[in-house]
Amino acid sequence: MSNFPFAEAILHQTDGGLQIIKDYYPEAASVGENSTKKFKMRADEKTASAALKKTEDGTWLVIDWGQWDKPKNGIFVCMFEDNLTFGEACKKLAKLYQIQYQNTTYASKPIITKRAKTKDEVPGSYLFDYKEELSAEELLVIGPEVSDKIATRFHLKAVKSYSYVKENEVTVTQSTEEYPVLVYDFGSWQKIYQPKSADKSFRFRYAGGRPKDYIFGLDDVENAAKKHKERVLKEAGEDSFPTDKELKLENIIVCSGDRDAINVASFGYYVIWLNSETASLTNDLYNRLKKLANHIYNLPDIDKTGVKQAVKVGLDHLDIKTIWLPKYLLQTKDWRGNPRKDFLDFVNLKYNKQRPVIVKNAFKKLIVNSLPMKFWDEQITDNGTKYHYNIVHAEHFLKHQGFCRMETPFEKEEYCYIYIDGNIVKRTSPNKIENFVNNFLEERQMPIPLRNMVKKTPYLKESMLSKLPVVEVDFVDCDANSQYWFFKKNVVEIRKDVINIHKNGVVDKMVIDEKVIDFPERTTERQFEAAFKQPHFKIGEDLDGDLDITVLKKDNKWFNYLINASRIHWQKELEGSFKPSQVSEAATYFKENQFNIAGPNLEEDEILEQKQHLINKLFAIGYLLHKYKVKSKAWFVFGIDNKLSDIGESHGGSGKSLMYDYLEKIMKAQFFIPGRSKKAVDSDFLFDGVSKETDYVFIDDMNQYFPFQQFFSEITGKMKVNPKGTSGFTINFEDSPKLCGTSNFPPNNLDPSSSRRILFTVNSDYYHHNKDNEYRQTRRVSDDFNGKDLFNDFTESEYLDFYVFCAQTVQFYLSCSDKIDPPMDNVNKRNLMAEMGDAFRNWASVYFHADTYRLDTDVIRTAAFDDYKKVSGGKKSSNNFKKSVKAFCTLNNYVLDPKEAGAKNGRIIKNIEGKSQECFYIKTKETNPTDTLEDNELLY
Repeated sequence: MSNFPFAEAILHQTDGGLQIIKDYYPEAASVGENSTKKFKMRADEKTASAALKKTEDGTWLVIDWGQWDKPKNGIFVCMFEDNLTFGEACKKLAKLYQIQYQNTTYASKPIITKRAKTKDEVPGSYLFDYKEELSAEELLVIGPEVSDKIATRFHLKAVKSYSYVKENEVTVTQSTEEYPVLVYDFGSWQKIYQPKSADKSFRFRYAGGRPKDYIFGLDDVENAAKKHKERVLKEAGEDSFPTDKELKLENIIVCSGDRDAINVASFGYYVIWLNSETASLTNDLYNRLKKLANHIYNLPDIDKTGVKQAVKVGLDHLDIKTIWLPKYLLQTKDWRGNPRKDFLDFVNLKYNKQRPVIVKNAFKKLIVNSLPMKFWDEQITDNGTKYHYNIVHAEHFLKHQGFCRMETPFEKEEYCYIYIDGNIVKRTSPNKIENFVNNFLEERQMPIPLRNMVKKTPYLKESMLSKLPVVEVDFVDCDANSQYWFFKKNVVEIRKDVINIHKNGVVDKMVIDEKVIDFPERTTERQFEAAFKQPHFKIGEDLDGDLDITVLKKDNKWFNYLINASRIHWQKELEGSFKPSQVSEAATYFKENQFNIAGPNLEEDEILEQKQHLINKLFAIGYLLHKYKVKSKAWFVFGIDNKLSDIGESHGGSGKSLMYDYLEKIMKAQFFIPGRSKKAVDSDFLFDGVSKETDYVFIDDMNQYFPFQQFFSEITGKMKVNPKGTSGFTINFEDSPKLCGTSNFPPNNLDPSSSRRILFTVNSDYYHHNKDNEYRQTRRVSDDFNGKDLFNDFTESEYLDFYVFCAQTVQFYLSCSDKIDPPMDNVNKRNLMAEMGDAFRNWASVYFHADTYRLDTDVIRTAAFDDYKKVSGGKKSSNNFKKSVKAFCTLNNYVLDPKEAGAKNGRIIKNIEGKSQECFYIKTKETNPTDTLEDNELLY
């Protein structure tokens, strides 16, 4: 081990060696990482006997007592399977998995040298130094059954080196045992193949200029067809006339690439492949192939691109049969960490060198079960062609047109019919499916007798369509590190460091069509993608370690609304900084700083406070828009006002509801609860209508007595849904929606348990109603935008700004490890005022006024309590009365019952009139208390 210090790095960088184990034993991927389930190390094993085990240091072991005396980690599996020493295995794995150790990446690389150019060498040309034949190791890179004879059929050679001639020098790339370089040599041009290149862009390159639309393998097929025809005619003799079918090859398989094609050929089939996976199989080429063989098959990759292209080929040539590789390939990964998807992956998964017939038979079965898109059979009779509906072919056709069924466990029907279009799932009906099939034939101008047969067939009625395959659609659109949004043409993938824009149908994520964001109409895809690359803000730390924000995009209306909703010092900045005579100056300042979070009339600490309010809002929006839930970050987002007022007095109009309500533009499945409706909040059916598909719950305008504690379990645990007229059900925490709400009142009884579950946002009263002339004007949100409403009057460009901004708030949230609260001064004051109540606060402000001499001295608790009940008519209990006294002291920066006043265990006990009585001491001075009650002295 000491001779190979990167051995530990190999295990660490391959998930404890688990990736190595899965690559050698692909079936291990099917047992799960926390399972005791057994798996087969060999495809031909009758009984699964191997198991996985994870050690305390994170290393994975394969246990198979029937074969080994000791469990083996990934390195020892490589030693066993490849008959290598420990050092050899370490070297192989380090290069295979690109292991990094001490600033060095161990990777398979060619030897690259440079030399001077000779006068006869032409710049831009390639020179090849070929080996006489491919070695066993080089053949194995291509496939386990590939021979040098097969390679020669397809012009495949191995090179010692190839040289590229530049203007002044020649670069020589030399192959090694660990880094083979292969070349398809067609005489006037070559295709260079470097299978061990970690960078996909360097895996293939062309020399000499490839012909456009070249068909690889076509010369081999034509040569084989010619020899076959000559042999059949020779064997038939002069008196026999072979049929057209007998004169053709049995089949030709169109493969997705060179390695697949050569591997298929190694199992005895004739193959061709195009320039690329997405190159077109033209009608001319297809008709040419049909003259050479009786059956034409297509063998695509089974990733998204491969399936999409295969369906296109199937629709272009209805009778070509598609060989579908098994889907379980996608559940395992190759040595590069990519999902397996092609025929070589299938071979590697199934191949047994002692019994290669296993793969051959498995592939033969796939061929036998291949299917065309043509969903009818034709019978040639004396009276013309008869058509017969082929049920299996029709199901295959409908499935790949996107039609299938989906289970609906929470609805009356067990399932529904759906149509899948790329990433979008739409509900459909048997009638629409039937219409689709008839329209398909009509648009292609298929023969009328065929169309009549299809219109008459009972197999397109619901009784038969109910046998369409049921698919399990995963609508999960987020994980711990990402969030996906679905637009009409694109899917937006949001991650902490990047926003990726995908075309519809590319990523493996699905959405029900009701949740698709109906945007854009006129914006081009290039404009759409470019917009998401423009940053709207930048958040970092200032020199003091406080979060700071720089506004980069000044004309984003939604962002500007949030800025003004965070300007808690707006009155000082916009009004208090000017004399009554400076009307013109004030108007100019307002125009120049209408959306400035850091106006020049503010002090640094005021600017910092406003910025922190804005940053908190962005964090809260990002939290809600990232639908992934984790218990350590489970909060109720609660929007309240910054303005202090009497508890029973409501101050609305600050625009806080807009912040949450309009998130529905992105999270389409909002569940709305009117918070002022006591009937709605107290209802047993409060969440009737909430499901796993609900994106978020919005409780707007909660009343003064809203029962926050009632929602604790829904915030941090499972959500119980009790629908009317049917059985209730429970939504698991991770599947339940996040909750948010707004109120003109602070929450009642805000204890540590409540605070832990609430993420506050605080709105300034920049937007306000001029009630009782307490402001100089009424200012609505629309007043900032020339009377135009947010969203209702948005242009398409302004909508795009909104989506981009919101995506960047998700990025910001994903970058944060801790909760970001707003500056809590006024929040805490409002909570203290709520704890006291207006009646107590009014009483206490008089009873403990400085002129009463009840401050900085002892006050008998019972006397104060009796006076409170007498004067205010308050109904607080004795305990709640003391809590309110504490709240009063905290609100006014007083200290209740300090130790220096004689408090023990938080209480002051005095002997007054011969009995022990509790006293309050409210300290307002910095000096030590001296003015305390003597025994028997009373103060009421």
